[in-house]
Amino acid sequence: MTRKLWWSASILVCPSMAQAFCGTYLGPAGEAPSNGESVLVLSMVNGHTVLTMANDFEGDVEEFGLLVPVPAGFEASSVVVPDAGALEVLDAYSGPRLVGYTCEQVWDGEVHRNESQYSAGGCGGTAPTRTETTTTTTGVTTTSLSDAELRDVIVTSRATVGSYELAVVAADDMEGLQGWLDANDLAMSAEVEPVIQDYMDRGTWFLAARVSAGTDAAWLEPLQMVYDSELRAIPLKLGTTSSEGVQDLVLYTLATSRVRITNYRESVIEDECMPTGPSFYEDAVDEALLSDEPTDRATWAVEYGWGAGKCDPCTDNGPLDPDTLATLGWREAFSPYVTRIRMRYGPDQIDEDVLLQLTGDARTSQLRYVDHDAKLEDLFPLCGEGWAPDPGTCGDAPGAAAMPSTPASSGNSSSSSSFLCSSIPTTVSAGTVGLLLAAIRRRRGQSSPRIRSRTASNSA
Repeated sequence: MTRKLWWSASILVCPSMAQAFCGTYLGPAGEAPSNGESVLVLSMVNGHTVLTMANDFEGDVEEFGLLVPVPAGFEASSVVVPDAGALEVLDAYSGPRLVGYTCEQVWDGEVHRNESQYSAGGCGGTAPTRTETTTTTTGVTTTSLSDAELRDVIVTSRATVGSYELAVVAADDMEGLQGWLDANDLAMSAEVEPVIQDYMDRGTWFLAARVSAGTDAAWLEPLQMVYDSELRAIPLKLGTTSSEGVQDLVLYTLATSRVRITNYRESVIEDECMPTGPSFYEDAVDEALLSDEPTDRATWAVEYGWGAGKCDPCTDNGPLDPDTLATLGWREAFSPYVTRIRMRYGPDQIDEDVLLQLTGDARTSQLRYVDHDAKLEDLFPLCGEGWAPDPGTCGDAPGAAAMPSTPASSGNSSSSSSFLCSSIPTTVSAGTVGLLLAAIRRRRGQSSPRIRSRTASNSA
């Protein structure tokens, strides 16, 4: 009896993760699950890349396959299962901030708006022991399959890592790869074939795995892969073949400076406003990234850009610690610059893979929201609505001269441009906006994003 080269995956449920799918799901004809959310972390330095990815799935199927394009020469032994807690720490560190102000702080001149995309001022280990066992076999061909099924297909390496049993497959043509997949009870849809063929024409190999998941599962264990080159393209187009609607991506890069996407248009998510409802952030992301025309090309926005050794305001965990960075593949003696990029798109909005560029820009930026208080409506607009028609005000400080009624000065001014780095007092209430995606809420009936209360810290 043929032993199928697959793995039984334990499942990670990530309810608080905002989440490109770098591969495609496969299954028996018509039974492959769909993907709605993914999170990617790219650690890129000195011509070396570590990619960490976590993906959700949905479908009435307990066993299915995963196919991910990898460079020729890729070894299955380079794949590990990292601690998923590091992704949660990174999410909390870089999430949009929620701050709260009092009239006393307004009267004391401690409230400023920061309207520029970047603040003018700059803010800004050893790997954990891994317990998983890895076994690798190189140059193995699965001779138990028939010659027709194996034609022009070689399994170049295998590995068992944690709950994963993996195979790296090199195929010369689509017929050979499809035959190998068919022999393992998987089906490649007509929609997937031309995308896979494009990768094969470029000499790409594939990492294959089978997933055995329970009925209550929502997320796969994260996978981490090491490349001896700087990865500057993300195979996002292949991931759209597993979409049933809108897909959501949070892409993190750990590098020496800010990273940008060069072949899709940049957008901006509204911030420096006061939320008026529980879905304000998802509404802001939809407004910035989702087009009314489903065939319009996707756009992207920066949610965070900062040196990992600093943050202001900080969450409870503070700056990213060396152990978290090492788990995510950054093992340099200096802290990286963290870029957090958001994309949300339909399958027809991705017409080519995402191309990345290291910019050399290390300026800081983050999304910030002000807890709604009617008395602050003359200082901050309402998210998604603009300035209140009859704004409340803190009025004059007791015993002070009348305050100007105009909105607070822009962060572009020299007096307030560095306020994110230095001028938020420690008494200001701050937090991160919990990023429960609209897609997952629509599918699973979850309610509004959570707001985790924190205390701001002055880290300048």
